[in-house]
Amino acid sequence: MSDTHLKTTPQDSEIIAKNAFPVPIDRVWRAWTDPERLMKWFGQKAGSLQKADVDLRAGGDWRFMFNSPGEPLMALEGVYEEIEAPSRLVFSWRHVSEDAAGAQTATPYSKVAVTLKGTESGTHVQIRHSYIQTLEGRTGVSTGWDASLSSLGAMLEAEALAPA
Repeated sequence: MSDTHLKTTPQDSEIIAKNAFPVPIDRVWRAWTDPERLMKWFGQKAGSLQKADVDLRAGGDWRFMFNSPGEPLMALEGVYEEIEAPSRLVFSWRHVSEDAAGAQTATPYSKVAVTLKGTESGTHVQIRHSYIQTLEGRTGVSTGWDASLSSLGAMLEAEALAPA
């Protein structure tokens, strides 16, 4: 796991991923909470998210769509449980998909806690994803969080280098 952001393996009961970004905490917070910015980095690869709906309040729903029009549904969704701007987000999470016949299935809900900590050199991010019931699920989540943190870093770096 030396070249990844992952601090656990799918065999562990929860997935933990960490990274540090050389940008202020408010920029990282906006990357997690602004739908337009989420669409730039979240997912297995940058730009794979087609739509992000965010009702950023305790009890508010969120839904990320990965499908293009005419394709089967592939989404992540949940409810925000805790919001402590700019340092903590806790939300439920499940994967929803649709097969070729149009039947929808969803995984049981799991829980994600994102903690941001501002430092002199930037922002530390920790993701703790728990209550994923299967090894297959934890494997997919591990791959996704690792790729997403890389994409988040690339987006933040590109923004920092962009002319004002």
